[in-house]
Amino acid sequence: MNGDAAKTSVRRLDLLQYVGALPLNCKKEGGAVTPALEAREAVAGEAQEELSLLGYSPAAKGFFVCGGGRIYFSVKGNSLVDCGAFDGEKGFLTDVTNMSEKYGFAACASCAYKKFPNGTIRGAQGLSLEAAAFRCGRLFGVSPSDGNLLKWSGEGGAEDWIDGISGAGYVYLSERLGKILSLHDFSDRLVIMRERGISLLSAYGAPENFKLEDACECPSAIAGTAAEVGGKLFFCTEDGMYSFDGSKISLCDHALAGDMTSPVSAFGADGRYYFAAAYSAALSRKVLYRYDVFSKDMCLVDVSISSGAYGGGTALMSSGNRLYTLQKAEKYQYICKDIDFGTVKRKALTYIDLDGEADIEITDGRNVRVIAGARGRVRADMSGVKFDVSLKGGGKVSALTAYAEVTDDF
Repeated sequence: MNGDAAKTSVRRLDLLQYVGALPLNCKKEGGAVTPALEAREAVAGEAQEELSLLGYSPAAKGFFVCGGGRIYFSVKGNSLVDCGAFDGEKGFLTDVTNMSEKYGFAACASCAYKKFPNGTIRGAQGLSLEAAAFRCGRLFGVSPSDGNLLKWSGEGGAEDWIDGISGAGYVYLSERLGKILSLHDFSDRLVIMRERGISLLSAYGAPENFKLEDACECPSAIAGTAAEVGGKLFFCTEDGMYSFDGSKISLCDHALAGDMTSPVSAFGADGRYYFAAAYSAALSRKVLYRYDVFSKDMCLVDVSISSGAYGGGTALMSSGNRLYTLQKAEKYQYICKDIDFGTVKRKALTYIDLDGEADIEITDGRNVRVIAGARGRVRADMSGVKFDVSLKGGGKVSALTAYAEVTDDF
């Protein structure tokens, strides 16, 4: 009889450095996990139907919120002022500067609204445009009936549509880069985000001096996901997240690149953060991804939204007919999935060291163990090949280390 026991070795894994960890409503900062952001429902609700268009106007110092055939205005999302009818999802929101006059401008085919900083709201003539932007005294927009037709207003501003040598005009873009998805007053040119790349328009002086060029190609871009942050234009494609610095595009590499799928919208905040609403493959639900464009760190906010905007220190987001804002998180979850300690052999997850206090949930795929109010060293006592470890807390956790005994022999 052979009495020799199977040989084992102890393996140690720092879970705060675990690649692919999901920081839900929290962030990794200074070697620790701390609360980040959570979504809270705004006290606003007079919108009875699904909201379809949302944007912030610096000129009007508030948000335009559109849906259900109406357009509303809100300073911080805590109340909605009904401005009137707004019949159609194919509209646009932008800021306009005419001489010394500056206002927020929202328009669709049948009507338009001008919102001034003093609170005055005026009706205006509707415009058959979408994906619009104001630059160099003119309004640029895309024809709703032809995604390759770019129009611009005359020297008189956003409401001057009289054709002429120096007046309103248009240009057809080649089909090589696909249809126009959005327009952006970016750096020294108008950036035209398209299905398969970016075009640039220099729009100084008379239209005869306008210069159009195709700057670069990209994988299939996703409409509604382009936002300017930190001096770059960020956007999502079917192959991942990219940025454009004015001359070239670059892939944004981050730890959750493989988790973020099917993005639907995005917005920038504080000149530092790019927020993208997308589906999390690991969580099997829609969440909001926050990407720090300087540190390259990514964290998640546990909310499903269709659109969002930022301004005046407030992030306002829509989901159905409800509005949400972002606040400092009171509770968070830090999730590490498929922990195998670098081997496919069976192992015993013996204990976890924790610097801080939180609830820990551990599963081996069949069994689940919950340790409430864990501090210091706690016993795990789980056996298997792979484990999921979830940390639920509300305070700072400076260390999270897992230990396993791995069987060296079969």
